[in-house]
Amino acid sequence: MLAMSEPEPTPEQEQEPEPEPESVATEPEPENEANAEPVPDWDEARELWSWAWQLHTYGFGLAFTALMLFSVMRMYFSCRSCRGKVTNAVALRLILFGCLILTTGFRSISLLVDPYGSCSKLSGLTINLLWSLTFPFLSAALNLLLFILLETTKLTTCHDHSRNMIILAFGTCIYIVVTITTDIIIALVKEVKGLMLFCQLVFVVWSTTIMIGFCFVCYKVKSNLRNANSVKKTDTEERRVTLFLRRVSACACTGFLFMAAQLYSIFGVFGVLSTSDEKVDPWSWWVFQTCMRTIEIAMCCLIHALVGNDSKYTSKLKSIKMKISKRWNSVINRSSSAVKPFNDSSTNLSPTTCYQE
Repeated sequence: MLAMSEPEPTPEQEQEPEPEPESVATEPEPENEANAEPVPDWDEARELWSWAWQLHTYGFGLAFTALMLFSVMRMYFSCRSCRGKVTNAVALRLILFGCLILTTGFRSISLLVDPYGSCSKLSGLTINLLWSLTFPFLSAALNLLLFILLETTKLTTCHDHSRNMIILAFGTCIYIVVTITTDIIIALVKEVKGLMLFCQLVFVVWSTTIMIGFCFVCYKVKSNLRNANSVKKTDTEERRVTLFLRRVSACACTGFLFMAAQLYSIFGVFGVLSTSDEKVDPWSWWVFQTCMRTIEIAMCCLIHALVGNDSKYTSKLKSIKMKISKRWNSVINRSSSAVKPFNDSSTNLSPTTCYQE
């Protein structure tokens, strides 16, 4: 009977259960694009570089760390040598060492913790700040070194010194603010290359002006030496002046080389103006970055060499050398005294005494 027939299934019951949507494989998150400049494909590059990548990152990272600790030590001895009397020269040295500590510290952290943002351990903004804040403090250190050279060679007055320090402090603060603002904007808006280009050009122009100042110091010192040919100088004084001129010339040449490398990084295939969407060649990028880090370390070493040694620092080194030489001489004397009895004639056994009965 129709009344007793089973009820027809409703459309809802006829619908087969919808298959669960297949879980879409989540794509791996892209690596942290910390650099506004073109970088190689990190996975492919690390496999291609092998041990050269560790040599670059850890080698330069430890080198910058050693320079940072050396700057801290020299700042400590400068504070002790002033004995509460902070003169213009001492103040310049302390500020210069502080700039070097920040410069080398930022470089060592960025290379040892997250080199070039390749490991994605730090955010893009942090990497950019650690990397770009190096340039304002390096420029300030070079400018302070120029002030020290001008004051040492008596090419500036006390009034000029105060005015130059105010201008330097004001310019450095503006440079730092512009750099931080640029990094924040780049972290929010990815395609802003004009601001990055502006900061790099400011560093190039500023540092080139400082290098011209180094050349001016060399020229004035040489001209003063020509005018003072009648004054007799000892061999030690001549050696010191020659070494001073060589160091200033080396610093100027290294600075110009660094500026040329910076211009190449701006307008070349590794710069922010690069229009190529492809990844750069790994070995070309490695060689370029290695040259840049080498020049930066050379500039920091030349700055330390030109600043000179503190009296406390040199006396401490002399005392350490004296202690080492005394201990070495005592070790030699003990060893010679221990060997001496065997050369004594009383204990020397000749064939005649051995076979004499």
